[in-house]
Formats: sequence, structure tokens, C-alpha cells
Amino acid sequence: MMRVEGVLFISREALTTRRLAQLAGLADATEARTLIRRLNERYEKVGRAFRIEEVGGGFEMLTKPQFAPWLRRLGHVPQE
Repeated sequence: MMRVEGVLFISREALTTRRLAQLAGLADATEARTLIRRLNERYEKVGRAFRIEEVGGGFEMLTKPQFAPWLRRLGHVPQE
């Protein structure tokens, strides 16, 4: 799971589960999807400000929408 998290954390674009599996050294896209689900469950359980979302056919690590007003103060955060 930590490899999946690390790859998604540094990626500048959405990654398909197939590409994520390749980069993280996983068996296949199914394993990547399973690990994404487990990571999101952990994030929710401990109350993280981010989660992994499917965007444009791939997955990205994104902050939750309710934190947008504070994050926009940085000036380089895009609109929703």
C-alpha cells in the first residue's frame, strides 16, 4: 500500500490502475484498485484531509472539497 500511496503522492497526473500497478510493482490493475480502496478506508478512518479519487480514467490523490477555501489562500490552487 505504501508504494501505491507514494506513487500517487508524487504523480503530476492521474494514473490508470494498470500504470499504477507497473510503477508500484504490483501484480495487476485489480490489486492496484484494491489497495486504493483500502487506502481510502484508512484515510477516512483517521480523518485525513485527502483521498484518492478517480479522475479522467485514472486516479489522483486530492484534498477533500471542504478544505478548498483554506487551500485557495495559497494562491496556486485551482478552482473546483
